[in-house]
Amino acid sequence: MTSKNIFSNLPLEIQDAIFSEAVVGINQEISKRFNLTEDGLVKIGNLLADLFLKKTEISSLIARIKTDLNLADDQAKAMALEMAGRELLAFDQYFSGQVDNFLKSIGAKPSEYQKDAQIMESAVKQAETDRIKEAKEDEDLKEPVVIKKAEPVKFVESDEKEEVKSAAEVFQKNLIDLFLAESDESKAILDDYNGILIGLMEKSPAFKKNLEDALYQNQEILTSGKIRLEGKMVDPTISNWLKDFIDKNGSNFFDQIKLSEYVINSENAKDLKEEERKLLTKLLTLYRNVKFFPSGLVNLPVEEWEVIPLERGSEMEAPEAEELTPLERKALAQTK
Repeated sequence: MTSKNIFSNLPLEIQDAIFSEAVVGINQEISKRFNLTEDGLVKIGNLLADLFLKKTEISSLIARIKTDLNLADDQAKAMALEMAGRELLAFDQYFSGQVDNFLKSIGAKPSEYQKDAQIMESAVKQAETDRIKEAKEDEDLKEPVVIKKAEPVKFVESDEKEEVKSAAEVFQKNLIDLFLAESDESKAILDDYNGILIGLMEKSPAFKKNLEDALYQNQEILTSGKIRLEGKMVDPTISNWLKDFIDKNGSNFFDQIKLSEYVINSENAKDLKEEERKLLTKLLTLYRNVKFFPSGLVNLPVEEWEVIPLERGSEMEAPEAEELTPLERKALAQTK
């Protein structure tokens, strides 16, 4: 297979032509017509590359075909007509009129290939559009994403009605502040807040659903760098990370092994920094705690139940492959 690097100095239009689907399709049709092997198809591609690179003269096309593919004179001439008329004539200006002259020299009329030339021109325009789109997506990946700094967690005493309202607002707009809480005082406040949230969820399934819906709407930036979602590059918001996780794993209950596999190996998460892995792990743990409450917590002592994950020693460290148990490593290996 010819490397794209050798064409980097050619005009973009020519590069687009060489790698267009139209050229690939025509080469396959030529290969089938002349009963070529897979190796013969590769040789056609290499010959076409040499023509565009001007390593081989257009006037030498028949001789090159005979040499490379060991074809008889009449077959070599017929293949040369296919390649020149269908693949090269659209770029005759690039070849300084040599394609037109070549076709006439072997008794062909260039006008007979105008339709093919138009098809090739359309294919090149599409290739140009695809190239520009791909370049834009690559540029989007480089676009810096601003992650806000955490603010201190504060305790505000309020009644139950106010707690229900404020909790939904927190889950929709201010989760990252809670994820980044580091001081002992902040963790103690969050521990108390978890108790309040658990009590409200036990009392009202509607409250639990409100928290879940708030998560899906959260537009806070969780990590740096854009992520790919449904074929598009999007901001790494809490909402978009959850959409990607659900897209990859479904909406059923998931255990720690599946969570770890996503954080370690998924396309969007595999290159995250350690601190970003921690944030994503906390988000997915929170999502599980809310969506599947209380079934996701039944195997834990009641005193360890929580909604917002708290770092207790090393248990909230971002999962690394070497930190997994032998059982978890085996499970992860089976998913790769």
